[in-house]
Amino acid sequence: MTPKPQDARPVQLHVIHDLGGGSAKWVEDFASADHERANLVLRPFTHDRAMAWGVALFVAGADRPLKSWSFTTPIVATVIAHAEYRRALEEIRRGYRVEVMIVSSLIGHSLEALDTGLPTLVVNHDYYPYCPAINIHFNGICRTCDDRRIAECHAGNPRFNPFVDFLPPDRIDGAFGRGPPARARCATARRAARRQPSRPTGRATARNRRSASTSRRRR
Repeated sequence: MTPKPQDARPVQLHVIHDLGGGSAKWVEDFASADHERANLVLRPFTHDRAMAWGVALFVAGADRPLKSWSFTTPIVATVIAHAEYRRALEEIRRGYRVEVMIVSSLIGHSLEALDTGLPTLVVNHDYYPYCPAINIHFNGICRTCDDRRIAECHAGNPRFNPFVDFLPPDRIDGAFGRGPPARARCATARRAARRQPSRPTGRATARNRRSASTSRRRR
């Protein structure tokens, strides 16, 4: 399944993990309701405990990829920079004329997905990568987090620690949080997410019109 040559709709790229679940369902529902834009999906693939030995590009809803890129160096969970990932992302951005990035997960990706120069919307389905355990839970809901707690969580939080090879020095409150570029990229993404207006499409648009009509009648 490939985009039609005559399809002149603007293209947006969804960045998502390959773990399924609610985030993947959200991307699927979003794309099926959006008839104004072409939606592409970038997902990692792997054959062991690393989250990405490569990435594959799909038309939203398709089972077979448009193209895939294999890495010689895997992404264990998430990295600040990855040359092979960056080249694949740049090829996609230019080759498919991507205009907007929608980042639903950085699992299996590089933080460079936040730094393409394109308008970028971050959808916070969970607390990753700020919390490597995803759901800020370690003997209860986490209220604070520092390097010591990150190390303790890695060693003693098996139920909420899916990335066993994602070592404490590499986790976002360790190495990710110390470098200004990482903080700047995340802050930029958060600001973009706050500024980006919600633009409903498809079924959502119809619901909003009905709500607006009802509201006007009540006035």
